[in-house]
Amino acid sequence: IDLYEHYKATSVGHNMIGVTHGDKGKRNYVSIYASKFPVEWAKATNRELFTGHLHTELDKDLGGIFQRQVSTLKPEELDQWSKDLGAVSRRTFALVEYNEDMVSDLHYVY
Repeated sequence: IDLYEHYKATSVGHNMIGVTHGDKGKRNYVSIYASKFPVEWAKATNRELFTGHLHTELDKDLGGIFQRQVSTLKPEELDQWSKDLGAVSRRTFALVEYNEDMVSDLHYVY
């Protein structure tokens, strides 16, 4: 995976897992990932995309790829931008576990 490329994807079994920061291409994720990663897209029976940027959790079916927008773990003392935004960290992480064909479990780590 090219660390300097904005859109990234890999395959785990029949799962295509994409990652992007979430500040660009929001309205076109399906077409972006289908065109940038055609082999992974075609072989996948499950397609998931992890985004961040907005600092809130959101699960959304985009019609072809399932978006998991993850929250940001913020330190106890927030910076001024986070204070102005009203950002709050739940101080948790979600761990998504995959089997060969799909998500098998979702774990919250506190």
